[in-house]
Amino acid sequence: MFQLFMRSRCAAMFRFSCFIGLVLICTLGSAADWQHWRGPTRNGVGAETSGWDGRSFVKGELWKFSAGEGSAAPLVVGDNVYLTGWRRNRDSVICLDAVSGEEKWRQTYASPKYGRFALGDQGLYSGACSTPEYDTETQTLFTLGIDGALNAWDTKQRGKRGWGLNIYDRYQAKRRPEVAKRRRTQRDYGYTTAPLVMGSQIIVEVGGNKGNLVAFDKRTGKELWTSANRDEAGHTGGPVPITVQGVQCVAVLTLRNLVVTRTDGSRAGQTVAVFPWTTDFGNNIPTPAVFGDSVIITSSYNHKSMCRVRITLRGATKVWENIEIQSAVCSPVIHEGRIYWAWQGVHCADFETGRELWAGGSNGTPGSCIVTSDDRLIVYGDNGNLSLVETTKRSATKFTQLAMARVLSRTDAWPHVVLANGRVFCRDRSGAVRCLAVSSAAAKMKVNVTSKPTTPKPFTRPAKLDLSNWPGKNDPTLFYAWKRGIGQGTPMGTLASQRPKLVRRDRAKFDADGRMDVKDGSFHLQGAAAPLLKAAKQSNELTIETIATTPDLRQVGPARMITFSTDGFHRNFTLAQERDQLLLRLRTPRTGENGMKPQSILGRIQPQKPVHILVTYRDGEVVCYLNGERSYKGNNVSGNFSNWDDRQQLVFGAEYQDGRSWNGVFDGIALLTRFVGPEEARKRYQAALGGRPTKPRKVSATRGPTSSPSPSIPVGSRDRVNLSGNAKPRQVSLPFRATLRAGSAGHENGIAELSIRLDKNTEHLKVATSRGKVLRHQWMPAIGSLLVEVPGQMSAGSTENIVVTAASSSASRNSDVRISDAGVHEESESWRIQTAVGSWYFSKSGGGFGSLDDVDGKDWINYHPRGGSAGNYRGLPNLVHPEGIFHAGSGKTKCKTTVVASGPLAVSLLSETTDGKWAMRYDIFKHHVRCTVVKAAHAYWFLYEGTPGGKLDLDGNDFVLRDDLNSSARESWQGRSHEWVAFGDRRAGRSLILVHQSTDNHQDSYWQMQGNMTVFGFGRLGLDKFMTAAPNAFYVQLEDSVSTSQLRRIASQLGNPIMVVWPL
Repeated sequence: MFQLFMRSRCAAMFRFSCFIGLVLICTLGSAADWQHWRGPTRNGVGAETSGWDGRSFVKGELWKFSAGEGSAAPLVVGDNVYLTGWRRNRDSVICLDAVSGEEKWRQTYASPKYGRFALGDQGLYSGACSTPEYDTETQTLFTLGIDGALNAWDTKQRGKRGWGLNIYDRYQAKRRPEVAKRRRTQRDYGYTTAPLVMGSQIIVEVGGNKGNLVAFDKRTGKELWTSANRDEAGHTGGPVPITVQGVQCVAVLTLRNLVVTRTDGSRAGQTVAVFPWTTDFGNNIPTPAVFGDSVIITSSYNHKSMCRVRITLRGATKVWENIEIQSAVCSPVIHEGRIYWAWQGVHCADFETGRELWAGGSNGTPGSCIVTSDDRLIVYGDNGNLSLVETTKRSATKFTQLAMARVLSRTDAWPHVVLANGRVFCRDRSGAVRCLAVSSAAAKMKVNVTSKPTTPKPFTRPAKLDLSNWPGKNDPTLFYAWKRGIGQGTPMGTLASQRPKLVRRDRAKFDADGRMDVKDGSFHLQGAAAPLLKAAKQSNELTIETIATTPDLRQVGPARMITFSTDGFHRNFTLAQERDQLLLRLRTPRTGENGMKPQSILGRIQPQKPVHILVTYRDGEVVCYLNGERSYKGNNVSGNFSNWDDRQQLVFGAEYQDGRSWNGVFDGIALLTRFVGPEEARKRYQAALGGRPTKPRKVSATRGPTSSPSPSIPVGSRDRVNLSGNAKPRQVSLPFRATLRAGSAGHENGIAELSIRLDKNTEHLKVATSRGKVLRHQWMPAIGSLLVEVPGQMSAGSTENIVVTAASSSASRNSDVRISDAGVHEESESWRIQTAVGSWYFSKSGGGFGSLDDVDGKDWINYHPRGGSAGNYRGLPNLVHPEGIFHAGSGKTKCKTTVVASGPLAVSLLSETTDGKWAMRYDIFKHHVRCTVVKAAHAYWFLYEGTPGGKLDLDGNDFVLRDDLNSSARESWQGRSHEWVAFGDRRAGRSLILVHQSTDNHQDSYWQMQGNMTVFGFGRLGLDKFMTAAPNAFYVQLEDSVSTSQLRRIASQLGNPIMVVWPL
């Protein structure tokens, strides 16, 4: 009787809720509009049918649009679609025609790519993430930017700005702290919650010093009240209205708690209830779902549960919590006594008891869902998969999918799906928007908009290969092998005895030649997970081999080729493609559960051609061979497979649950549980493709110096141009003698440079001390420079006599530094120079450094192509303003950079502007870099705009050392620095030292910008630049020390190099 009573009570509540919903719809706008976060009644329940006619769901694409980066969902009001997007350091507020997709108006304002305190996961989101709010009474659109810009736009006047403020600036909100018990889970994604209009007020989750919530007058922006609760803002989609015992309230999931706050009259802002709910990584993301007096909250990580909480004016009471169901992202939808959500599949649970009723589907982490008026679920997720699923009204006990279509395929589908006026609107986080007709009437309204057609390059089917001798026979370590023509038959390898099943997913197929075609789907190898886990853990070695063809390089995600994983966050291994690059993510106890600390960039592939890929691993060594030649060897991944997870699945062509589809075909796939050497790699290539090994462009990732030769990089001839920054080159004849004298601070393993011209062309030299000890050296005849390493200690003022003679051959080429082509790094063609302290990334066209990754993978520069102080302002040396020359990225005036010398002591680069007015020489040594201004057209500065230790820390861990002053990174200063400064990170135990070799009386200055980066300049005060000399040398060294005395000593050594004393 009690259960029957509860069901009757629940049904009555739902009928009442539906009535209230209809009243709200009539009050707020047309029932066909979608003017709020999660729809007309803000609960994910739509007012329209799905359009399902028993045969089709999507009736066609009406239009598409690119709004710019961001995860905010569209709003649809009448014939208007409102979007936000970020591009080139500006947020845009855009109005489109809902029928044609044509742009009606646009307003923009300056905005960074991430919030000013952004921390973590920046590869997963960017741009505006807060969905706008529309007020039908005033026809005002309210937007909240990622960096706190709250604005009111008058849609009657083409988006004219009515009022606005920045809530970071107004309410002094700080970076979200680490609140979980699990360490190192601090995250801050900026502002993500949608504003909420209630009557005359607009309520915003601020998380500032005056309260978690702040209400403003929607017409003027005047502050009306603040909440008593002062929790930091959470990361949900927005506050939700709730009526508690007749009192108007709002529920919000903050960073720490579910909080219910009154919004009525003089009691507005008072706390009604608090229910603790803290999630690791600050991932209180799903918006609370409200029904009656109850709130459903859910999250993953430490909670991994869903909970129903009953709210009264006396507080909050837990009704139930089910640890077997959860959602990490998708906000639950409550409808007719059921709870629906789309995360790691599509799920349905009973509202009263929390018991899961059914689950199914392949949806991964990104996802959202809508309940339609004809009791169906529209589900949108992964990288753009749209599906239609029955609710329990027609499928009470099992998951039933009616239709599925891929509408986007670029990036994660974080933005919420929208249903309005017979159309479904889908967006991904890159800003791609699609409008799809689901009703016949909407399909008939399609408007042909003239646009420039884009014709993709046709896919040329590769020639048929002879794989009769591949992958070899009688190899007990061959775990699995499939090759063209086998289809779903018996594979090769030890797994064959387990009879695995190769299952097609979506529209994957075997083509006419028997290849595995995963352009529109993937293949899941059922029954492989447990045996593979066991075999890999026994050997702790792995080889992934495939013969594959990609039709084009528009592969992002990165696109999963062969993966042993479940979604974008959990894997054992993944071989993937990102544009023209191959990547490996391999899980060990040291690389984390996602295998990305670090990932390995293996090399580059070309489209339209079959390529033999072999990636092999053993503890401390990853090697990749492309078409039989080594393209990569790195030692930055180490460890065994003891932490591999038995929940992962082996899939070819996509993630098991999370999209990231790869567009291509496989001729063969093999997995071996052992390491493969270079000779066998060549033989396996010859067995597969039957050709001679080709030489791909190399990418290097080893730490520190090794005996391997430098990759083949073209070295340009400068015809003896003096680029050394020293005096005019001295004319000498072989043999000759010189004396090397230490500077005032002495030297340890110092390097001297002799700027010389020989009277006869001589390719090889020998350098020895007067006692006959041979010294390592580097002779660069193209630029008239001889580098000589003086081993051991040289005390201040001490000397070493050397003799230079001709040699018949070069000395050992064991290199301290190595240069390789890094391809496109942060959207700029770059070189990677590997040294003992880490990897420097140099932008070829920008003429400056964009990254300095230390041996722990922390980037001390951190240039990104967008984001202002969080991205494109950063760089070194950022020399020329306002032209933007010698700055990472392409710059306003492009540079041409030539490698003038490569190893063994240094890599030397010459970067010149195309107009010939500016030139810089960069000498990258084992521990430091010398940057020399060779030619200057006007006054300049030398800047370090970067991130000490990988991220600027203003709370005491980062410090700035100059002269005898040691200050925090928060403190600004100006004046003479005595030509050196050091930026230290106490956590990393490292410091970056910058030295100006010449002493001057110019002003130097430092300040931090928006908590994102340092702004230090030799010869800079504000925007004034003081230096004009050329040549002019600067030194930069990354040192494993935070000792002030050690840093001062090194700075003094750099500023006083070894001098050359010529005989009289």
